[in-house]
Amino acid sequence: MRNLIFSFSFLFVMFCESVYARQICEGEVPLKSVPPAYPSIESPVGHSGYVIIEFTIDYKGEVNSPKVLEAVSQPTEQFAKPFAQSALVALKQWEYEARQIACESSQKFIFELTE
Repeated sequence: MRNLIFSFSFLFVMFCESVYARQICEGEVPLKSVPPAYPSIESPVGHSGYVIIEFTIDYKGEVNSPKVLEAVSQPTEQFAKPFAQSALVALKQWEYEARQIACESSQKFIFELTE
């Protein structure tokens, strides 16, 4: 029982530190950014959309824990998933300046292809 209480306390402390050790990024500009590739899909002309991804910039300036918040494609929703996958691949290659504390950020990727 004593070990169980210690383990729970240890996990609780770790959780509290991770919640309070992060902040919202303000004005962060990537040192390296890779644009997402337009996915290879049938009849891509006329299809557009956007993807919003939330992520963490860690103390080394690397992108961690990317999470798609919204993925939209028009005129149909069938391309939302390929757009999201392409945006995730690109974002994972981004690099930011090293920081003392991790911070949370988000990025909107717009997909538009004209003739």
